[in-house]
Amino acid sequence: MQTIERTMTTIPAAPGWYVGTFGLGFEGDPDYLRLRPIIAWEIEREPQRHGEQAWHNVMPLTTSGNMNFMANPWCIKTPEGRYEYSDTCYGSDEEADLLAEMKRDYEAELKRRAQSPMKASA
Repeated sequence: MQTIERTMTTIPAAPGWYVGTFGLGFEGDPDYLRLRPIIAWEIEREPQRHGEQAWHNVMPLTTSGNMNFMANPWCIKTPEGRYEYSDTCYGSDEEADLLAEMKRDYEAELKRRAQSPMKASA
């Protein structure tokens, strides 16, 4: 049986793809989506424990880096104008609907962090 090794590949992105990062509006300002062009895609291929199948992770790259450590919810905007929100597999053509979904997740994460016990520092 062939062994699958972990690989990382970066390929250029076609024009028209964006990462949208959720921004919370302050003092009556509306919530917003900050769009950054995707300049490349990073594709990680990692073997599973059994068999020949592999797990794939696709990460958009912008001039600000990748999204691995992004604290706020983020989505992808396709060249056709559709928003794909990776955490919930939510798709919409309406930015207002997307912002409402992202805000729910943002607030739930804040609540989760507030309720989780702080880890003792070593």
